Amino acid sequence: MKAEHVNMLNKLTDSQKAFFYSQYKEKQLNIAYILWFVFGVYYAYFGKWGKQILYWITFGGLTIWAFINLFRMKSLVERANSELFDQAYMKAKIID
Repeated sequence: MKAEHVNMLNKLTDSQKAFFYSQYKEKQLNIAYILWFVFGVYYAYFGKWGKQILYWITFGGLTIWAFINLFRMKSLVERANSELFDQAYMKAKIID
Protein backbone atom coordinates (compact mmCIF):
# COMPACT_ATOMS: atom_id res chain seq x y z
CA MET A 1 0.00 0.00 0.00
CA LYS A 2 1.30 3.45 -0.90
CA ALA A 3 2.30 5.94 1.77
CA GLU A 4 -0.41 8.38 0.65
CA HIS A 5 -3.00 5.62 1.09
CA VAL A 6 -1.77 4.94 4.63
CA ASN A 7 -2.10 8.66 5.42
CA MET A 8 -5.65 8.68 4.05
CA LEU A 9 -6.57 5.65 6.16
CA ASN A 10 -5.22 7.31 9.31
CA LYS A 11 -7.88 10.01 8.90
CA LEU A 12 -10.72 7.48 9.11
CA THR A 13 -12.52 6.51 12.31
CA ASP A 14 -12.25 2.96 13.61
CA SER A 15 -15.65 1.97 12.24
CA GLN A 16 -14.77 3.49 8.86
CA LYS A 17 -11.48 1.57 8.84
CA ALA A 18 -13.29 -1.67 9.67
CA PHE A 19 -15.70 -1.06 6.80
CA PHE A 20 -12.84 -0.15 4.46
CA TYR A 21 -10.95 -3.37 5.19
CA SER A 22 -14.10 -5.41 4.68
CA GLN A 23 -14.46 -3.87 1.20
CA TYR A 24 -10.83 -3.65 0.03
CA LYS A 25 -9.47 -6.88 -1.40
CA GLU A 26 -6.04 -6.22 -2.88
CA LYS A 27 -5.14 -8.02 -6.12
CA GLN A 28 -1.99 -10.14 -6.07
CA LEU A 29 0.71 -10.04 -8.75
CA ASN A 30 1.45 -13.75 -8.62
CA ILE A 31 -2.23 -14.65 -9.14
CA ALA A 32 -2.42 -12.24 -12.09
CA TYR A 33 0.60 -13.95 -13.70
CA ILE A 34 -0.91 -17.39 -13.15
CA LEU A 35 -4.19 -16.27 -14.71
CA TRP A 36 -2.29 -14.72 -17.63
CA PHE A 37 -0.29 -17.88 -18.25
CA VAL A 38 -2.86 -20.60 -17.63
CA PHE A 39 -6.20 -19.15 -18.63
CA GLY A 40 -5.64 -15.69 -20.12
CA VAL A 41 -8.27 -14.23 -17.79
CA TYR A 42 -6.28 -11.61 -15.91
CA TYR A 43 -8.52 -8.74 -17.09
CA ALA A 44 -11.49 -10.55 -15.55
CA TYR A 45 -9.47 -10.78 -12.31
CA PHE A 46 -9.20 -6.98 -12.39
CA GLY A 47 -12.94 -6.65 -13.11
CA LYS A 48 -12.38 -5.39 -16.66
CA TRP A 49 -14.80 -7.69 -18.48
CA GLY A 50 -14.99 -5.54 -21.62
CA LYS A 51 -11.23 -5.78 -22.12
CA GLN A 52 -11.32 -9.47 -21.27
CA ILE A 53 -13.86 -10.22 -23.99
CA LEU A 54 -11.91 -8.12 -26.50
CA TYR A 55 -8.74 -9.98 -25.47
CA TRP A 56 -10.43 -13.32 -26.15
CA ILE A 57 -11.93 -12.22 -29.46
CA THR A 58 -8.57 -11.01 -30.77
CA PHE A 59 -6.68 -13.99 -29.32
CA GLY A 60 -4.66 -11.68 -27.11
CA GLY A 61 -4.18 -9.16 -29.91
CA LEU A 62 -2.76 -11.98 -32.00
CA THR A 63 -0.49 -12.67 -29.00
CA ILE A 64 1.19 -9.25 -29.28
CA TRP A 65 -1.11 -7.76 -26.64
CA ALA A 66 -0.54 -10.80 -24.42
CA PHE A 67 3.25 -10.54 -24.75
CA ILE A 68 3.29 -6.82 -23.96
CA ASN A 69 1.08 -7.31 -20.91
CA LEU A 70 3.47 -9.92 -19.60
CA PHE A 71 5.88 -7.05 -18.93
CA ARG A 72 3.15 -4.57 -17.87
CA MET A 73 1.52 -6.88 -15.32
CA LYS A 74 2.97 -5.12 -12.26
CA SER A 75 1.59 -1.75 -13.35
CA LEU A 76 -1.77 -3.34 -14.24
CA VAL A 77 -2.04 -4.81 -10.74
CA GLU A 78 -0.99 -1.51 -9.13
CA ARG A 79 -3.60 0.40 -11.16
CA ALA A 80 -6.32 -2.11 -10.26
CA ASN A 81 -5.38 -1.91 -6.57
CA SER A 82 -5.42 1.87 -6.68
CA GLU A 83 -8.90 1.87 -8.20
CA LEU A 84 -10.12 -0.64 -5.61
CA PHE A 85 -8.61 1.48 -2.82
CA ASP A 86 -10.35 4.62 -4.09
CA GLN A 87 -13.71 2.86 -4.33
CA ALA A 88 -13.47 1.33 -0.85
CA TYR A 89 -12.20 4.61 0.65
CA MET A 90 -15.09 6.63 -0.80
CA LYS A 91 -17.60 4.11 0.55
CA ALA A 92 -15.91 4.19 3.96
CA LYS A 93 -16.02 8.00 4.10
CA ILE A 94 -19.82 7.85 3.85
CA ILE A 95 -20.07 5.60 6.92
CA ASP A 96 -20.65 7.40 10.26
